[in-house]
This record gives sequence, structure tokens and C-alpha cells, in this order.
Amino acid sequence: MRRALVLVTTIVVVVTACAGGGSDTSDQAALIYSAVIRAVVADTSHPKIDSDTSVFVVAADERSPLALEVQADIVAELHELATIRFVDHRVEAIDDSSAKRPVNDDGILITLGKISRAADTATVDAARYVDATDTTAYRVMVRRTNGHWKPTATSSRA
Repeated sequence: MRRALVLVTTIVVVVTACAGGGSDTSDQAALIYSAVIRAVVADTSHPKIDSDTSVFVVAADERSPLALEVQADIVAELHELATIRFVDHRVEAIDDSSAKRPVNDDGILITLGKISRAADTATVDAARYVDATDTTAYRVMVRRTNGHWKPTATSSRA
């Protein structure tokens, strides 16, 4: 009887962990990065992005890519916004055969820096690359309100 109880408890713990979709830390990172991507995509000084647009995403430090669990959660969170594609290196998203070096599939490339977090706020440096003549850097601040991360300030930077 005791073995059966331990077995059932173990199964419940394993199933709950698998169904949970990841740790709280990775969930929070995915939600913060999703809010940052939304803010960068929403920049009205650039062409409109729709669900068919390819948005390539890369970590600013290519030696420290975003965890696969975080990537999967971002894709799930933003599936209606655009087609999110993660790359390990910027060159994977850029067409080198053209002098302007545009992003493949007429898309954009978003580079995400590390999350700087304090309680219910976070700041992420990001960049938006369309081609060699169209690049914008951002500092995006987000705040958690009612369990959702929302941009509170987005500034372009040189």
C-alpha cells in the first residue's frame, strides 16, 4: 500500500511538472521578452508587422542563447502577432547576397539583451534590424500588473 501511494504521488508530481510548461523563472522571462518584442514590433516608424511577417529573434550575446523552453513560450505567446523564428546567430536571418543585407523573407530581426529585473519591473535592451540602412536600438521597460507584463517606456537609443 505504501509503495502504491509513493508511486501515485511520484506520477502526480511528474505529470504536474510536465504540464506546467516550465519553471516560474522561464515563464517570467518568456512573458517579459514577449512584452519587449511587442513593444519593438509596435514602433510606428517602421512598416506594419502582421501575422505573416517573419520576426527572427536572437540573443544579444550569441554565446548565451535563450533557453529552448523560453523560446517555445515566446512563440506560444506571440503566435497571433507574427511568425516568430529563433536563430542562434544573426547571419542566419540576413540575406548576404544583397548589398543592403536585408532580413530573409522580408522580415525583421530583433536582438534581445539580458533582463535587468527589480520586483515588478524589468528593463531589456533590444534592437530591430530590417537591413543595413534600417537599424534601431531600444531600451524597453516593462511592469507587471495583474500578472501581465506591459511596456511602460520604450526609448530609442543610438
